[in-house]
Amino acid sequence: MTTHRRTVPFLFPVHQASAFMYCLGIVSLAFSYQLWQGFPTQDEYRIISRAHQAC
Repeated sequence: MTTHRRTVPFLFPVHQASAFMYCLGIVSLAFSYQLWQGFPTQDEYRIISRAHQAC
């Protein structure tokens, strides 16, 4: 970690929340794309499982 990052500890929960929202957005995008397609393909299953593993 850099030294100027340690002086602002309030950035850490914000960064965790943004990472969680980013992961949630990826999962919701994958699900909405799957619903729009009408049937899940193997690639979409791989993307969804990868997003869940990232969480």
